[in-house]
Amino acid sequence: MEFYSVDAKPFKRIYFQSIAYNVVGILAAFTLVRNGFFILPRTFTSEGIVWGLIGLFIVLNMQHTRRVKSKMAEMSILEDFESKVQAYEKIFRFRTMWFLFACLLSCMLFVITSRTTFLYWSIIDLIFLLPLYPGLTFLKKELGNDDIILY
Repeated sequence: MEFYSVDAKPFKRIYFQSIAYNVVGILAAFTLVRNGFFILPRTFTSEGIVWGLIGLFIVLNMQHTRRVKSKMAEMSILEDFESKVQAYEKIFRFRTMWFLFACLLSCMLFVITSRTTFLYWSIIDLIFLLPLYPGLTFLKKELGNDDIILY
């Protein structure tokens, strides 16, 4: 049995930076709106616009998921383990940066419209990011190899 070593530091750095930026964005948006700073009054933004934006978020998330799955399929074809890890690092960065983008966009929309729906949506993006912690079992599953050792 041959073991493969994976450096988890770049994955963890990307992960924790994403978490930190999301939390800072959520807290900043909450603080701004709570202190009365928002761009459009509530009467300017109708429910149709809010639900239309949420529908757009859902469509974009579905497209993102489809793209990540196709990149994962391309990665699984690779034979060399090192090239597979490098390809997965790019996928992992793409995935976490997407959650960061979605969360910060929701925070901006919360500040613009003062609709708590967008605050909740940004918190949901943060919650969806939490299971992506690059631990041993997660990397074994994602890389499709049970003979991995983290260093």
